[in-house]
Amino acid sequence: GGGSAGGGSAGGGSAGGGSAGGGSAGGGSAGGGSAGGGSAGGGSAGGGASGGGSAGGGSGGGSQVTFSYKPSWLGVTGVVVVGGFGQPNDWKPGNPFLTLSNNGGTYTGTATLPDGTYPYLFYVTGDADASGITKRYVVDPGNKSAMACPAQSPTTNGNPDNPCSMLTVPQVIAPTRAVSGRVLFDGAPVAGYLVVLERDEVGQHHYFADRLTTGSDGRFTFQAAAGMYRVQSQHPTFLSLSDEERNPLVLQAMRRSLTGRVTVRNADVTLGSVEMSNHVYAAMSPNDAGTFTLPIDLQFPTLPGAKAQQASVYGTGNDGGAPGIGDPWFNSHNTLATHALWDGGFNTSKANEPVARPGERYFWGTWYDFPNDAGITWTAQSMVLKLKVP
Repeated sequence: GGGSAGGGSAGGGSAGGGSAGGGSAGGGSAGGGSAGGGSAGGGSAGGGASGGGSAGGGSGGGSQVTFSYKPSWLGVTGVVVVGGFGQPNDWKPGNPFLTLSNNGGTYTGTATLPDGTYPYLFYVTGDADASGITKRYVVDPGNKSAMACPAQSPTTNGNPDNPCSMLTVPQVIAPTRAVSGRVLFDGAPVAGYLVVLERDEVGQHHYFADRLTTGSDGRFTFQAAAGMYRVQSQHPTFLSLSDEERNPLVLQAMRRSLTGRVTVRNADVTLGSVEMSNHVYAAMSPNDAGTFTLPIDLQFPTLPGAKAQQASVYGTGNDGGAPGIGDPWFNSHNTLATHALWDGGFNTSKANEPVARPGERYFWGTWYDFPNDAGITWTAQSMVLKLKVP
């Protein structure tokens, strides 16, 4: 995404790239979903056998490998493996390389593959917190090796590339470390927030790896192999309501908050606490979904603890009729200023029109950088307000 939030660029689309609070903040839905309980998930692909499905691969013998994924959210009904295995059905979730079996919430299966390297993803069906049937591709948080997905992958994406997990045969399963923190609302632990773990390697798009829903203690813990990640804390309605349906004046909360890029090596990682309340929407202007003459003075109070903030304007496509936001089309400077003058022009590469069009609906909102006592900066994105220009 374009603009500056957290020392980089503020974004907000689907599975955007980079990191926030010291990098770029991107990704709106980010492959999100629901989560069940506070159990740590994770996955792995490597040597050794366990229960579950099985598949053959290649020719001339090879080694047995195990694929394993434990989603930390509720509602999952199936997990399959797709990838580049030299098969006619490569990358086809409808005819997957391997269908994993559910063993007490951990989906596992074995295959025999010739020695070599293989890009792959999990394809997961089901999500209790999302509306409708949710299907998503997932990078393996239990595998430390990630590469840019090949062109044949259904998730291939340029500028930058989405990651795929890389299986090396034979392989020893990598150890995982805990990535943990706590979600607060008005300083108290809060249940029901969706917390997402994303792989976030330098030069690659960040991409969904796992998620859970906070319990009454507000805590979250993921298991992740060595690599670079980021974490999102999302409002409980993030997947069930559109931005148009969500009312910030009633909910009084952030849309989501993101860490910067987090490196997992040989020790557990603590991300500290992230505050998700936001009680200044009534003081933001404009906030009544009206039509306003350009230039518009966007006004937004400072939040306690914020080291920087900015305003963003979002177009939605479909002539302003789409119900959700993507990356910002306009960003103000990331400072402690409490207002920004918007003349109707757009200054990011994500805009698909140079200036605001009369009568088209836009959204606007704010970003705030919050350093915490764990040395982590969380970049919080507000919910959005509607506006039009004459």
